[in-house]
Amino acid sequence: MSRKPCQPEELGFFKKTIENAERLASDAKLMVNHERAASAIMLSILSIEELGKALITSWGVKNLANFRAYPTHVEKQAATFALLSAYEITKMSNARLRRKLADDGSSFMTMGPLSEQFVFARSGFFDDMRMAVTYADQLPKMPLHHVENGVHVDLASEILDWFRLARRAMFNVAAMELASTFFENDLGRL
Repeated sequence: MSRKPCQPEELGFFKKTIENAERLASDAKLMVNHERAASAIMLSILSIEELGKALITSWGVKNLANFRAYPTHVEKQAATFALLSAYEITKMSNARLRRKLADDGSSFMTMGPLSEQFVFARSGFFDDMRMAVTYADQLPKMPLHHVENGVHVDLASEILDWFRLARRAMFNVAAMELASTFFENDLGRL
């Protein structure tokens, strides 16, 4: 790792980024309350992404597999889910973690529900969803009939729950350090 991760209280210059993530989450909640699924999902994903941007910078690391100057949308989204995955793993007892690794190997998909979402984020699922609900692609990866018929505000609410949990997880030093390692080493890919 390039440097020791900052703690959230040391993120003074990231205050605006975190405030923006909170504003997007608040706006998403308004859309959920008004049953505006597409807008709620888009805003909830953007709140996750904005939080990821703050995390990446606070960790002081770069995804070693990315040769671009700045993180991609998928990387910013995955950063938040890397923290959730790390938080989930740090909450396991040592015996349970050893058992998981022995039984399942080191697959993130089998560590728990938050780790599974990290893998989905890393594969671009949330970015594809964001693009689908905004109809930004002429040939979306997710068929529009699935988006129009299968997307509900429940998904946005679930993403917002993850956002709130990630905000709390930022204060877990072990989770922040583990998440920065996951992110830097491009872990969590399918």
